[in-house]
Formats: sequence, structure tokens, C-alpha cells
Amino acid sequence: MKRKRKCLIYFEIFYLIAAIAVAILIYIFGIIPVKNYVIYNVEFHLKSIKLNKNIRALKKNVEGIEDLSLVYNINKLNKIDYNHSFIKLNSGKNGKAYNKNKLNFYIDKIKVSFKKINTDYKNFALFISKTRHHNADYDPKIISSFNKSYFDWKNIDAPLVLRLLKYNKIISHKLSYGFFSKSSSGLSSLILPSIPLIKYALKRFKYIFYIYISIFIFMTVFAIITGMIFINYVIKYFENLKNTNNIFQSIFKDNSAIMILVDENGKIIDANDAAVDFYGYGKEKFKTMYNYEFNATPKSELLKYTKQAFNKEKNYFTFTHKTAKDELKNVEVHISPIYVNNKNYVISIIQDITERKLAENKLKESEELFKSLSTHLTSGLILYDKEKIIYANQIASEIFGYKVNELIGLNPFSLIYDDEIKRNEMHKIFYKQIYQSNTSNKYVVKGIKNDGSQIWLLWQTAAIKYKNTMLATFFDITEMINLRNQLEKDRELLKVLVENINSGIALYTEDKFIYVNSALLDMFNYTKEEFLSLNVIDFFSIDESMIYNPKSPIFKTYFNNELSSRFIYKYNDNKNDNKNKETIGKIIDNNKIRYIDLFRTAVIYNNEQTGLAIFLDVTDRVLKEEHILIEKETYKELSEIDELTRISNRRSFDNKLTELLNITVRYNRPLSLTMFDIDKFKEINDTFGHEIGDYILKEITGIIKQNLRNTDFFARYGGDEFMILYPETAMGTAIDLAERLRLKIESNNFNIETVVTCSFGITEAKKGDTNQSIAYRADNAMYDAKNAGGNKVAYIK
Repeated sequence: MKRKRKCLIYFEIFYLIAAIAVAILIYIFGIIPVKNYVIYNVEFHLKSIKLNKNIRALKKNVEGIEDLSLVYNINKLNKIDYNHSFIKLNSGKNGKAYNKNKLNFYIDKIKVSFKKINTDYKNFALFISKTRHHNADYDPKIISSFNKSYFDWKNIDAPLVLRLLKYNKIISHKLSYGFFSKSSSGLSSLILPSIPLIKYALKRFKYIFYIYISIFIFMTVFAIITGMIFINYVIKYFENLKNTNNIFQSIFKDNSAIMILVDENGKIIDANDAAVDFYGYGKEKFKTMYNYEFNATPKSELLKYTKQAFNKEKNYFTFTHKTAKDELKNVEVHISPIYVNNKNYVISIIQDITERKLAENKLKESEELFKSLSTHLTSGLILYDKEKIIYANQIASEIFGYKVNELIGLNPFSLIYDDEIKRNEMHKIFYKQIYQSNTSNKYVVKGIKNDGSQIWLLWQTAAIKYKNTMLATFFDITEMINLRNQLEKDRELLKVLVENINSGIALYTEDKFIYVNSALLDMFNYTKEEFLSLNVIDFFSIDESMIYNPKSPIFKTYFNNELSSRFIYKYNDNKNDNKNKETIGKIIDNNKIRYIDLFRTAVIYNNEQTGLAIFLDVTDRVLKEEHILIEKETYKELSEIDELTRISNRRSFDNKLTELLNITVRYNRPLSLTMFDIDKFKEINDTFGHEIGDYILKEITGIIKQNLRNTDFFARYGGDEFMILYPETAMGTAIDLAERLRLKIESNNFNIETVVTCSFGITEAKKGDTNQSIAYRADNAMYDAKNAGGNKVAYIK
């Protein structure tokens, strides 16, 4: 409808332009030519009349002089002498004056007429030159006549008249009559013909007038016809407009699609039945509403979208609409501007896409989940059809050395074989196995990276229900393949090493041996067949008495999921006896005992849990260690044990005191030290001898040891001086303990003729103490007891 309205406007514009053009044509080719022709020809005629009038006046004056010459017999003058200064006239007083006045009168008239004619000719020539190209359409004969007249005037008549004017004083009665007749006859030829000019002008005027009338009649007919066409078109336009409105109303109301008619401000003008059913608003209610009342989009944005639709900038939108029941619906809205009842509106065709939106959201979530999973997979992943890759994850790009967008569009099989024949074969195998069996298959294939280098891939493919595509996941197992190859080499090397190593090695299950090396056979003096036939449980049933180091855990069957173990056991190196024994640990001859270092654990062999036993003959090492241990114990006894009393000596005491002082300082714990010696011990030695002295030292040592706690430390400090360390003991308790020891010694019978007593000095460790400082205080306390008469306990805090 709007298109027809535009056509009508275009037709109106065209008609107006045509009318203006016709008016311009009539004006240019009718009025203007007629006006120019009439004006220019009339002026031409007037100028011609004026020129002829001045020429006649000149001629008349010249003829007057001619008549004067006849009166005075001018014809008798045979020659005009222009060299004479004057010409005598007939004698006679009255006649001379008369003639002279008459001549001057004519001369003056001629001068005036000459100037006018000369000016008229110039102006006439200039007028013709300017107007002959402006539709003047002068008669060529008239123009030719004027040119001839103007030529004669300039070249013949004007010079003659000038002579007459210049030499009029010398005219006499003898002037030739021929001169004047020549002048007057020439002037007569200058007069332009007026009748032909008028006739030609009338003829041309009629011609132009008829043309104008013809144009006027033609344009009048044209205007009538176009006007009738225009009126008919307007009638049809309004009929079509009416029919279009009826059709629009029929389509709008009866259409099953949801339609709403809205003005520029969002005011709802009308809504069809489908819209009423969808939104749940009554039709009258609809007509009072604005579209932003049920649209979740803000009003300002919605008005902007409506404006875009009016300007045809955008006509498709997605909104969330609310129904009368407050249900939210996702809708697609197609908005188109229309012209109805001479007004601009937009019609909104609405489609409910709520279900589709939910499906799209689920699909989007699935796609995002797929992308998230594929992105975080540790394996490469591609999705491809029969010809090209349509998706690849980042790991795939890293494996093949391509960017992700470079992988898209590649033939997937160009990535796994550089040979065209193998590639085609693999292509057929893939699609035959996967599409026909619809199963997932794994392959180890060779991959080709972007730089041309080759890698090994564990390739798994499966057909999926997405656009008839296939999904492939793959791992770069190049390192694993290289490792496997290396393991093969290492296996051969290991086999050589195991067969040539000094240690015996055996692999076994719960009931039988499955491998033994040569060293093991040599170690136990068995053939391979004999060893493989042995019972595993019997072979490893080792008597605890045969264990070399009793503190080591005894090996038990590993298949009970206990820890593996390592220990050394004794073995009788006697083949004949050993064969008849149920265990390998029985000793038959001590001279043939060997020590075996046995390590047992479990390994995976052929995908099964298998026992591994490693035997090493350590007889020489054990014997050497036993010898070193004996020497070490001997050295320790010599360096830390007092030889006479068999208790710790001073060196051992100093080490122990340092250790306990560190603990006391670090943890702020109590520590007491007691120092004592034998009263008058030198006199006992001098009186009874050194043997009795040694006896008394041993006896006192025995008394002290019997009355000490397990945590106390007792040492001989030197001579008859002894030290007792009391860890975790305050000085008060130490005093009580020392008093008890003093009484024990005092009451003991040493079987000599004198009483043996001891003096005790006690102190307690304090912050900043060293071995020397605490021993010094204990020594001072002991001497305080001796100075007090002996057989006493003294202390220093």
C-alpha cells in the first residue's frame, strides 16, 4: 500500500514537472519568439523609417541647391575649380545677397541631415548585428538592401556631401548641374524599401503565431489526457487502498500467528485473536496497553528498538514477555513498519520460542560441558566427518604442533600417516569397523606433526550421533614406545647381568619356582631342574635358630600382604646332607656353615603378583663384622669401664654428665650430683696393703650398685673418689639417697680390724653449669663433710 502511495506521489511530481516544462516550452518557443520578433521587427521598421526620413531631408536640401544653380545658370559652369578660393556669382547687388542667404540655409540643413544619417546608419548596423540571432528573423533581401545602402553612403554619397559642405563658398553660377543631379540621385537610392519589410514581418508573425497556437492546442490536449489518467489512477489507488485495508484486517484478525499492531510510542492499536489467547488479556484491555507493559525489556530500550523497526534498521528481536498469568515466555518478534489509514504503524509478528529456548540452553550447556571436558582432558580430542576435522581441543593442537584453527578443515588421516596408501587403508578400516559395528576401537598409529616429525599415538575412535561424525581421542605414547624399546634392550641387558651376577635370584609363585639364575644354582649346588622342582614353602621354612641377627623380622609369606623382609641366616654347605633335609637352615657341620643374606619381596610379573628372592653369600662379611664387633666391645670396655671395679670410668662419666646437663638446660629439669670418697683410705692401704684397698673399693662398689635406681649413673672418678648422677632428682632427694648409702657402707662388715666409712658431697645443677663447675661444687661439699669429721653428708646449693 505504501508503495502505491509512493507511486502516486511520484506521478504527481511528474505531472507538475511536465506542466512546468510545457509552460517553459510555450514561453521559450511561443511567447519569447513572438515577443522578440514583433519588438525587433517593429524597431527595425521604425529605424528604417527614420533613416529614410533623414535621407529624404538630405535629398531635399541637396535638390534645393540644385534648383538654385539652375536659376543662376549653374549649368553653364563646365568645371568646378576646387583650387580657387572663391567663385564669382553673377553681378548684381540684389541677386548676390539673395543667393548667398539661400545657399547658407541649405548648407546648414544638409549638415544636420548628414549627422543624423551617419548616426542612424551606425546605430542601424549595430542593432541588426545584435538582434539577428534573437529570433528577429529579418528578411535576407531587406538585410542585403540595407548593406548596399550603407555601403553606398559610406563610399559614395557621404564623401560627396562632405565636399559640398567643405567647399560651399566657392560655388558659382558656373557649377555643373551634373554634380547636384548626381548627388540627389545617389541619395534616392539610399532609401530602404518599407513595403517588403512590412509584408515579410507580417508573414513571419503569422508563422510563429500558428506554431504557438499548435503548441498550445497540443499541450492542452496533453494536459487533459494526463489529467484524466491521473484522476483514474487516484480513483484506483483509493479503491486498492480500501481493498488492501480489508485484506489486512482479514489477514490480521484470522491469522493463527500472534500479531500486534503498535504505533511509534508503543501504544497497542490492535491485537488479533491469537495474541489474545497467548497473552490472556482481553482485546479491549490490549488496546489500552503499551507493549512495554508486558515486555521485560526496559521501556527506553524497547522504544529504541521500535524506532529501529520504523527506520528499517532492524526488524528481528528476541524478548521475554509476561502473560496475564505472570508466566514468562521467550519470544521471537519480527517487526515491520506498515501504513494503515494514512498513519505509520509497526506490526509485530510474535512466535513463542520458550521450548526451543530451553532446548537451546540445554544444547548450549551440553556444548559448554563438552568444550570444558575436552579442554581439561589430558588427551587430544578431535571431531571429524569423512573429509575434515570440525573440532579440536588444545591438547590436540599441542600434540601435533598446529594451532587449533589450523587443525580445523584438515583431513584427519593426514595426521596419522605420511604414506597415501596406508592412509587410505586406515581410512577404510576405521569406517568399516566403526560405522558397521558401532563400537569403539583402539589403534597404535604413527602421527605426523606440523614440523614433519613422527610420533606414536594411542588412537581411539568411536562414531557418535552428531551430524554423522566420529570422535577420536589420542595420547602421545612416543615416550612409552621409546621406553618399551629401551626396556627390550634393558631386558636383554638385564638378562645378561642377572645370569652373570654373583647374587642368586629366584622368581616364584605360591607353589613353585618359575625362574632361577645360574648364581643361585651354584650357591646351593642344584641343577636348574632340581631347583624348579623344590617346594617353595619348604624351601623358605627357616628355623628361628638359624637367623643370624635375632632382632631382624622373620620373613613370612608375602602373599598375606605383610611387608617384605631382609635377614641373614646360616646355611650348611653340604650338598648330600642338604638334599635330604626339609629346610635349608639345618646345621650339620659347623666347619661348613655359610651365611646367606636373603631379601624377599613381591613384584608384578606377567600381570601377576610374584615373589622375588635375592640371595647373597655374606659369609666373609659376617665373619669380618663379628671380628670387628669383638674388637669394638673390647675397646669400649677398655676406654669406658674401670678395670678394677667394672663400673664406668671418668671418661664415661664426663660424657654422661655433658649429656644430662644439656637435657637439664634445654628442658629445665632437675639434676643432682653426689661425690664421695673413703675416709682415711690412704691409712688403710698403708696398714693393710693395696690388695685390701682394692678389695674395699670393689666391696663399696657392690654396695652402691645394689642400692641405686635404674636411672642413676655410677662411676669411679679416680682413686677412692666416686660420682653418682641423679637425673630428674632434686637435691633434697639426693641428700636422702646419699644418707642411706652412707649408712649401708658404715654398717657393712669388711672383715678387717677397722671401720670403713665414706664422706658425701652433694650439689644440684644450675643454669650456666659446666662439667667443671658442678664437679667443683660437689668436691667442695665432700671436703666440707670430711672437715666435719668424716662419715657425713654435706651439700652446697
